[in-house]
Amino acid sequence: MTPAIPAHSNPEPSLNSQKRSGTASRERFAVVVVSPHGYLHSKAFHEVAATIHYGLIRLGCDSILTASLDETDRRSIVLGAHMLSRFNFAPPRAGSILYNFEQMDPTSSWIHESYFSLLRDYSVWDYI
Repeated sequence: MTPAIPAHSNPEPSLNSQKRSGTASRERFAVVVVSPHGYLHSKAFHEVAATIHYGLIRLGCDSILTASLDETDRRSIVLGAHMLSRFNFAPPRAGSILYNFEQMDPTSSWIHESYFSLLRDYSVWDYI
Protein backbone atom coordinates (compact mmCIF):
# COMPACT_ATOMS: atom_id res chain seq x y z
CA MET A 1 0.00 0.00 0.00
CA THR A 2 1.35 3.42 -0.95
CA PRO A 3 1.86 5.75 2.02
CA ALA A 4 -0.17 8.95 2.15
CA ILE A 5 1.63 12.21 1.47
CA PRO A 6 1.15 14.38 4.57
CA ALA A 7 1.00 18.15 4.33
CA HIS A 8 4.65 18.20 5.45
CA SER A 9 7.07 15.38 6.05
CA ASN A 10 10.71 15.85 6.84
CA PRO A 11 12.35 12.92 8.59
CA GLU A 12 15.69 13.54 10.22
CA PRO A 13 18.47 12.97 7.68
CA SER A 14 21.32 10.68 8.63
CA LEU A 15 24.66 12.15 9.63
CA ASN A 16 26.20 11.37 6.23
CA SER A 17 23.48 13.23 4.32
CA GLN A 18 25.19 16.62 4.71
CA LYS A 19 26.46 18.30 1.57
CA ARG A 20 29.80 16.94 0.50
CA SER A 21 31.24 20.45 0.56
CA GLY A 22 30.73 20.49 4.34
CA THR A 23 28.84 23.81 4.29
CA ALA A 24 25.93 24.34 6.65
CA SER A 25 23.56 25.70 3.99
CA ARG A 26 21.51 23.14 2.11
CA GLU A 27 19.32 23.44 -0.94
CA ARG A 28 15.66 23.42 0.07
CA PHE A 29 13.08 21.47 -1.92
CA ALA A 30 9.37 20.72 -1.66
CA VAL A 31 8.37 17.54 -3.49
CA VAL A 32 4.75 18.35 -4.34
CA VAL A 33 2.07 15.87 -5.37
CA VAL A 34 -0.87 17.76 -6.89
CA SER A 35 -3.75 16.24 -4.94
CA PRO A 36 -7.22 17.52 -5.84
CA HIS A 37 -9.74 16.84 -3.09
CA GLY A 38 -11.37 13.45 -3.64
CA TYR A 39 -9.17 12.55 -6.63
CA LEU A 40 -7.63 9.23 -5.55
CA HIS A 41 -5.50 8.79 -8.68
CA SER A 42 -3.00 11.33 -7.30
CA LYS A 43 -1.75 8.51 -5.07
CA ALA A 44 -0.12 7.00 -8.15
CA PHE A 45 2.65 9.59 -7.71
CA HIS A 46 3.40 8.89 -4.04
CA GLU A 47 6.13 6.27 -4.51
CA VAL A 48 8.02 8.38 -7.04
CA ALA A 49 7.60 11.46 -4.80
CA ALA A 50 9.02 9.54 -1.84
CA THR A 51 11.94 8.31 -3.95
CA ILE A 52 12.78 11.87 -5.02
CA HIS A 53 12.36 13.17 -1.47
CA TYR A 54 14.61 10.58 0.18
CA GLY A 55 17.12 10.86 -2.66
CA LEU A 56 17.37 14.61 -2.06
CA ILE A 57 17.86 14.04 1.66
CA ARG A 58 20.57 11.47 0.93
CA LEU A 59 22.29 14.05 -1.28
CA GLY A 60 22.29 16.49 1.63
CA CYS A 61 19.33 18.64 0.63
CA ASP A 62 16.53 19.81 2.89
CA SER A 63 13.37 18.25 1.45
CA ILE A 64 9.74 17.92 2.44
CA LEU A 65 6.89 15.90 0.92
CA THR A 66 3.74 17.96 0.54
CA ALA A 67 0.53 18.48 -1.38
CA SER A 68 0.90 22.27 -1.07
CA LEU A 69 2.21 24.58 -3.76
CA ASP A 70 2.61 27.34 -1.14
CA GLU A 71 6.17 26.55 -0.03
CA THR A 72 7.71 29.90 -0.98
CA ASP A 73 11.10 29.27 0.62
CA ARG A 74 11.75 26.04 -1.30
CA ARG A 75 12.17 25.00 -4.91
CA SER A 76 9.19 22.83 -5.81
CA ILE A 77 9.37 19.60 -7.77
CA VAL A 78 5.77 19.14 -8.92
CA LEU A 79 4.28 15.74 -9.75
CA GLY A 80 0.85 15.74 -11.39
CA ALA A 81 1.20 19.19 -12.97
CA HIS A 82 -1.14 18.09 -15.77
CA MET A 83 -3.97 18.43 -13.22
CA LEU A 84 -3.25 22.04 -12.24
CA SER A 85 -5.52 23.82 -14.72
CA ARG A 86 -8.23 21.14 -14.79
CA PHE A 87 -8.71 21.43 -11.01
CA ASN A 88 -8.16 25.22 -10.91
CA PHE A 89 -4.86 25.25 -9.01
CA ALA A 90 -2.62 28.28 -9.32
CA PRO A 91 0.54 27.64 -11.33
CA PRO A 92 3.68 26.78 -9.38
CA ARG A 93 6.00 29.61 -8.48
CA ALA A 94 8.88 30.54 -10.77
CA GLY A 95 11.84 28.20 -10.57
CA SER A 96 9.74 25.09 -9.94
CA ILE A 97 10.45 21.82 -11.73
CA LEU A 98 7.60 19.91 -13.36
CA TYR A 99 8.00 16.13 -13.38
CA ASN A 100 6.00 14.90 -16.39
CA PHE A 101 4.51 11.40 -16.36
CA GLU A 102 1.91 11.92 -19.06
CA GLN A 103 2.34 10.39 -22.48
CA MET A 104 2.18 13.11 -25.11
CA ASP A 105 -0.76 11.60 -26.96
CA PRO A 106 -2.84 14.32 -28.67
CA THR A 107 -6.01 12.30 -28.00
CA SER A 108 -5.46 12.35 -24.22
CA SER A 109 -7.86 14.51 -22.25
CA TRP A 110 -4.94 15.58 -20.02
CA ILE A 111 -2.89 17.05 -22.84
CA HIS A 112 -4.12 20.53 -23.71
CA GLU A 113 -2.69 23.96 -24.46
CA SER A 114 -2.61 25.08 -20.83
CA TYR A 115 -0.41 22.08 -19.97
CA PHE A 116 1.88 22.74 -22.95
CA SER A 117 2.16 26.33 -21.75
CA LEU A 118 3.30 25.11 -18.32
CA LEU A 119 5.84 22.78 -19.93
CA ARG A 120 7.26 25.70 -21.92
CA ASP A 121 7.49 27.98 -18.87
CA TYR A 122 9.22 25.63 -16.38
CA SER A 123 12.09 23.20 -16.19
CA VAL A 124 10.73 19.73 -16.98
CA TRP A 125 11.86 16.29 -15.92
CA ASP A 126 10.29 13.53 -17.97
CA TYR A 127 9.87 9.87 -16.98
CA ILE A 128 10.92 8.58 -20.39
